[in-house]
Amino acid sequence: MKAFFAARVGTLAGDQVTITRVKYKMKHAASITGAHEGWQSFFLSCDEDNSGFLDWDEFHHMCRDKLGMTERENHLKLLFEQLDTDDSGELTIGELIEFIEKP
Repeated sequence: MKAFFAARVGTLAGDQVTITRVKYKMKHAASITGAHEGWQSFFLSCDEDNSGFLDWDEFHHMCRDKLGMTERENHLKLLFEQLDTDDSGELTIGELIEFIEKP
């Protein structure tokens, strides 16, 4: 199954509308407290088990419930796979902030 998602990462990379929307919503959600510290606080609040990482379920919950995203689940899953740069199955706060700050 992971091979299927990995094969689709290129499709998501080409879907700039989805990527731009995700970045905008994440930036907006964290903008209340401002800049890097705001994003870090927001993502830590999404880390439901306080592990220091967001697994797929936490990322999905963040996207749907905290950010109100309506993108197709397969787009969110592909994005999660793309952001998981070390292929650990979890996202670090650093990986998420890097995504947000990347032009």
